Amino acid sequence: VPAEAIERIEVIRGPAAARYGSGAAGGVVNIITKNPTKLSGSATTYLSVPQHSEEGGTRRGSFIVGGPISETMSFRLTGGYAKTDADDADINADANVTTDPAAAGREGVVNKDIRGLLTFEPTADHAFDLEAAFSRQGNIFAGDRQLSAVNPTLPSMIGKETNVMKRGTLSLTHRGDYDFGDSNSYVQWERTFNKRLLEG
Repeated sequence: VPAEAIERIEVIRGPAAARYGSGAAGGVVNIITKNPTKLSGSATTYLSVPQHSEEGGTRRGSFIVGGPISETMSFRLTGGYAKTDADDADINADANVTTDPAAAGREGVVNKDIRGLLTFEPTADHAFDLEAAFSRQGNIFAGDRQLSAVNPTLPSMIGKETNVMKRGTLSLTHRGDYDFGDSNSYVQWERTFNKRLLEG
């Protein structure tokens, strides 16, 4: 979530499954975003070039745009791309190690995400949020292995993705303000695909 879209962050310790679902057994970090009040947008970029040429560099970019569509509707769209290259497969070749080949360095990662929010406020006391998001995370294999033996497949996978996780979410939220208190109700659909090739 871009920093400029955050209103506040709540940290809840301990089990919170009753309110946030079975994935919240250890606690929740709840990021509450701002409601878009005026049309605005921004983009940020980041680049890191390591001093050592065999270490993987990083580049990131993100954007946010949002604002009112009418007197009762507003929107927000955020997206991001981040890539950290894997270290060279032979980064530890000159090290004093007993394994052959030497242990691999840090593997790389590629993250892509997009999220859209449509807010409808028919009255000052009630608001409906329709939100959809998709994210994809993949690794960049650096040659690490579970076993000391090397099979012909292992070197051919260096620089390729061996783990990919895709997640999609869709939710509808109602926020109400009543004389006796506030309400926050939602229904949410979430689906995750996790594909992994065994390094052994």
